[in-house]
Amino acid sequence: MNLKLMGIVAVVIAVIAVVCFATYYAIEDKWFTPWDDDPVDPADVGGMWSEEIFLVYADGSTDSLKAVIDNPWPLSVFYEQNPIVEIRYQIYASAIGQDFTVCNLDLSSFTIDTTVGGVGYHDTNNIGWDWPDQTCYLPLDGEEVFIGRTAVDIDSVLSEATSGGYRVTFEITGSIRYRGENGYNGDWQNADLPSGLEIVVDNIAGWVYLDVSGGYTWT
Repeated sequence: MNLKLMGIVAVVIAVIAVVCFATYYAIEDKWFTPWDDDPVDPADVGGMWSEEIFLVYADGSTDSLKAVIDNPWPLSVFYEQNPIVEIRYQIYASAIGQDFTVCNLDLSSFTIDTTVGGVGYHDTNNIGWDWPDQTCYLPLDGEEVFIGRTAVDIDSVLSEATSGGYRVTFEITGSIRYRGENGYNGDWQNADLPSGLEIVVDNIAGWVYLDVSGGYTWT
């Protein structure tokens, strides 16, 4: 097999691998990160973050940025001529465990930092402010619970210089504690933070894609 043919075969294999990877994430349109991937005891509680990106268009319709099965890499949404007016990030959590009835998530220091590259836009949203006592109680049956959202009003932050495209980053900062509760309290543990998401909008090509070059860990 000559080198040129070997190169073609390698590219085909890589494309097939990416399509298989993308198919997995099309199931729920979300990206997942465990927040306790190393429990110290089987009775401890643990769980999973799930993150989602919504695009809101000028005509009021919405679309979820996902790994579409029949779209090639990069993971993309072809929005054609319908302008994007808002990009919305949402986060969920689920928990499992034994010997407790609920998982207490302390959200008092849980923040989402949003930036839009090239225009100097930065916003910090403290998710805990949206919860009574800045606390969320998760059932331990794996049920997914909505934790919070933040959004970027694209029309108000973009300028002529970014008419060709822009980059939006949703970064999770701060800290999150959790413990099991069942009439008595387990020990506080520090949760692993969600990975956060970074997307690129290309207004010339008419697509949006998830940038996975930032070193995110996918599960």
